[in-house]
Amino acid sequence: MRRRLMYVVLAAFVLLAAGASSTFAARGSGVQTFIFNGRLLTDAGSSSSLYVDVNGGNRLALKKLVGQSDNQYFAVASSTQFLRWSHGVPTVVAESNLVAGDAVSVHVRAARDASLAQIGATAAARVADRGPTPGHAGRPLWLFVGSLNAPAANGKLTIHVQSG
Repeated sequence: MRRRLMYVVLAAFVLLAAGASSTFAARGSGVQTFIFNGRLLTDAGSSSSLYVDVNGGNRLALKKLVGQSDNQYFAVASSTQFLRWSHGVPTVVAESNLVAGDAVSVHVRAARDASLAQIGATAAARVADRGPTPGHAGRPLWLFVGSLNAPAANGKLTIHVQSG
C-alpha cells in the first residue's frame, strides 16, 4: 500500500514538473505587445506604412531597437485602429488624420522572439495620435490639502486648508 502511494505521488510530481516546464517554455515564445513612441516623420495619408522617429516605448520594443536606426517603418492595415487623443478622450479617426510631427504610439502584436524587421512588417494593432504638443495642461492644476469641516450641502462644502 505504501509503495503504491509512493508511485502515485511520484507520477503526480512528474506530471506537475512537465506542465510547469512547458508553461515556462511557452512564455518565451508567446505573442507580446511592442509599443513604440515617437514622432511621425511623414503624413500618413492612405499608405500601408507609417514612418516614425522612435524616441521611447516599452522595454521589449526598446530592446529590439538596440543597434538599429531610430527612424522606423511600421506596417498598417485595414484592421489597424487609429485613435486621436484630445483632452484625455480617445476618438477613432481615419489614417489620413495623422500628420507629420504628431506624437504617436504604435502598438504591434508580434512574437516575443521576432526581429525588428518582422515587427515592422506586422500590421500595427493600434496607433494612438496625441497631436503635435501632447501632455501640456491648458489650465493650472490646484491642490489643496486639508480636512472637511462639514458635510456637503446645497452643492457647497467647507474645508480647513492646511497647505496648498
